[in-house]
Amino acid sequence: MLIAEQQKNAKEYNIDLTVYVIVVLTSPYTINEKNGKAILDEVLLLNLNPQTLKGEVRDLFGHQFVCLNPNHPDQDTPQQIRDWLDLIYQSIHSPERPVLNTANEGIRKAVELISFENLTPEERTKAKNKEASMVTIAKIENRRNIEIAKSLLQTPLSNEDIAKHTDLTVEQIEQLRNEKE
Repeated sequence: MLIAEQQKNAKEYNIDLTVYVIVVLTSPYTINEKNGKAILDEVLLLNLNPQTLKGEVRDLFGHQFVCLNPNHPDQDTPQQIRDWLDLIYQSIHSPERPVLNTANEGIRKAVELISFENLTPEERTKAKNKEASMVTIAKIENRRNIEIAKSLLQTPLSNEDIAKHTDLTVEQIEQLRNEKE
């Protein structure tokens, strides 16, 4: 769509901008190559330029698809990219005490922008309320699943089948079954 947006009419058809599609994966890859080998790369690049039958790449578009996964650190990743991957990883896994390269001006500025302490009182309240509502919704859904599971315990369904229908674990179903008896 971005490419189409650049074009006002057919006479002006030209791809002036380079488009980057950047996907950040916040959990480890769960995909495998066709041979079954797990993909453990931190950075994957897909160049969208066409190539000839002889393998010569034609720099027609310059567009790139970039897949980043900070869960698989690679010592060969350039420091500039490493800093950003660390920011992503640390914000998820150590948000209270992130270990970051704040000597990198971009990282330092990003940390300042997302710092909870820099929020206005209204922004803090909004963030806390949003988090509290998400927790409340999760608790309500869990209670609803427990009630559904309790009613399903009256049927001949197995613990595994009940777990599938309620998003509860088999262990939780077993506990509910034991409490019932």
